[in-house]
Amino acid sequence: MSLLQLSFGGLVFGGLAPNGPYQLQTLTMDMPDVATADMQRALDQGEFAGVDVLPGRDITIVQSVSYPGAPTGMRPTPAQQIALDQAVRALGGVFGPGGATEQPLWLQMASGVFACMARPRKHNCPLDINRVLAGGTVATTLLHATDPRWYAAPSKSTKVGLPPVPEHTTFNISFPLNFGGGTYDSTVTVYNNGLFEVRPKLIITGPATHPLITNMSLPGMPQLGFNVTMNSGDTLTIDTDSQTVVLLPAGASQGISYRNAEMLGNTWFNCPPGPTVLEFVTFDGFQEATLTVELADGYLSL
Repeated sequence: MSLLQLSFGGLVFGGLAPNGPYQLQTLTMDMPDVATADMQRALDQGEFAGVDVLPGRDITIVQSVSYPGAPTGMRPTPAQQIALDQAVRALGGVFGPGGATEQPLWLQMASGVFACMARPRKHNCPLDINRVLAGGTVATTLLHATDPRWYAAPSKSTKVGLPPVPEHTTFNISFPLNFGGGTYDSTVTVYNNGLFEVRPKLIITGPATHPLITNMSLPGMPQLGFNVTMNSGDTLTIDTDSQTVVLLPAGASQGISYRNAEMLGNTWFNCPPGPTVLEFVTFDGFQEATLTVELADGYLSL
């Protein structure tokens, strides 16, 4: 991809390539309006301050579409008109409604590649006299992203295993746990080098008994623990964005939801900008479990 090119659904478009069929005119991706819980004071001036959060964002792409290498003001030949028709249809092919499924919208900036997950909401590419006689038209596309973040690509993955520690070690756990056997823990530092918080994906590979992950860098040290016994080769995938928990037994092709296996006191956490220290604990006699943390640097504006 070249500077300011985009990709969606396998089609590369936009950019600043004068000899290609697509050329970007404007890309609007402003931060969405804040959704606020402020409450008006009854019969009084001002408001009671509530929590400010962000909804999803709209992204508008305006680009010119022409046949490759089209000279200005020249009426296209039949072959060139066919090439233009094909370029227009290719855009329409990827910007149709996709149900509830979001796809990555990739954007090549001078500082790197960024992506957001989005769905097409509107696409317009008129058939007018400019398209027929001048060999070009303007396409306007609206996409919606339920996640307002832009992520730097590629994502990052950090893996940690479990060194042995003495039994009966005391951890910062606020609910009763009595599983017996040895207790093992390890810490790992992950980095969000962006400017906005992100929600990591946590992947535990067994064997492991009652795995517990603590975010040591946030106030209150929130924890995610699960009442599950994993055999060797089992994986437990914890998506802190969608808040799903899926156990994939070794050799199986389909996972099983284990969201109901949450420990009391669980708090779904994020990774703010900068380093985040995570502690990984299991309550068994094994040392073979691993924790893999996947995340990408997050931004609100590019």
